[in-house]
Amino acid sequence: MLELCILSLLHRQDSYGYDLAKGLSQHIETANGTVYQILRRLTSAGLIAADFSEERGGHLRKYYSLTTIGYEAYQQQKQEWLMFTNTIDEILRNAEKPTQIEVIG
Repeated sequence: MLELCILSLLHRQDSYGYDLAKGLSQHIETANGTVYQILRRLTSAGLIAADFSEERGGHLRKYYSLTTIGYEAYQQQKQEWLMFTNTIDEILRNAEKPTQIEVIG
């Protein structure tokens, strides 16, 4: 789920690791370092690319972007997630409906 969230954020715009971690933490509680572990895994899988960019003051920061393969993975995972949540929603809605008992008499 966190991988999909990161891919989604990168689909919107390229970003630094810190900004991704900050954006996720506004919605989901994550342990320190979790986002960076996922970023390394996504980079190794070729789903995202990491490039260094020099900031003011000469500091280098990793800048992440979605690759073509990453975009395709994002679209597929997003579709699977939406189908999953629709199924769960349907189950929960149906669980709230009272069952009708047919009386034969």
